[in-house]
Order: sequence, then structure tokens, then C-alpha cells
Amino acid sequence: IELMRLAYLYFYLSVMVALIGYRVLLRIWHRTQQHELSMNHVLIIGAGDGLNNLIDQFNNQEWPNYRLIGFVDDGRSQQERRTIGAPLLGAIDQVNITELVRRYQIDDVVLALPRQFQGQTANLVEQLRNLPIHLRVMPDYFDLTFRRATIGRVGDIPVIDLHDAPMD
Repeated sequence: IELMRLAYLYFYLSVMVALIGYRVLLRIWHRTQQHELSMNHVLIIGAGDGLNNLIDQFNNQEWPNYRLIGFVDDGRSQQERRTIGAPLLGAIDQVNITELVRRYQIDDVVLALPRQFQGQTANLVEQLRNLPIHLRVMPDYFDLTFRRATIGRVGDIPVIDLHDAPMD
């Protein structure tokens, strides 16, 4: 009778270890798959200090859900910006922004253009409005009035959320 109790105990313990191991492995696999699927690809379109501050935020912070794909700038000081840790994808007036968004599967676009680019900012907002992206503008553009705009943050930098991707 003592042998039967030990057999049941060993069977029970081995099944428990196998089930717990299976659950742990399944959870690890699920988290790695979910992490890659939930990664938001970010494109920054900017110039001047706004662009530099945003890229510094991405370089200094570790955000598990955001990956900086690159930036598009005004084309003036490309030599200086190549060393800041984010790939330069081109100048604003030389690249097709909607094509970049599609090619790199961008989820978030942050516009960090100074006031002198106000016309280009309005054009970019109109170009990007119909794409399934989250569009944000740095607060230098309070004079642009858009309905349903909300204030958000990218690290320590406040941004204006103009458009959210529609729910599928």
C-alpha cells in the first residue's frame, strides 16, 4: 500500500511540474510574440530644436512599445544630424511622406516643425489625415485649430494629438 501512495505522489508531482513548465513556456512565447506585434513604429518630421529634442527623448528613454524608425528634416544641417542616433530618411521637400509611412509601416508620425514651416505642416496634416496612423504635432502650433485635438506626451515633451488611427 505504501508503494501505491508513492506512485500517486510521484505521478501528481510530475504532472504538476509538466503543466507549470508548459504554462511558463507558453506565457514566454506569447509575450515575445505580442511584444513584436504591439511595437509602434515612429517617424519624426521636423527641424531645429524640436526635432533634436524629440530624438534625444527617444535616445534617452527606453519605451518598450515605440521604435524610432527615422526622421525627415528640412535638409539644411544633415551633416550635424547624422550623428544623433536616428536614421535620416530625407528632406521634407524631397521625399514622399505617405510613401515613407507605407514602406516603413509607420504607426505614429510626430510633426516637430518650427513656425516658418507652418504651410508645410498644414499640407503634411492633410496628406497624412487619411492614413491609419496616430498623427501628433509639437505644441509650437497652438494657432492651428483642429477639432478633437488632445494634448499628449512623448516622454517629457508635450504634443498635440490631431488624429488617431481608426479602430479596425
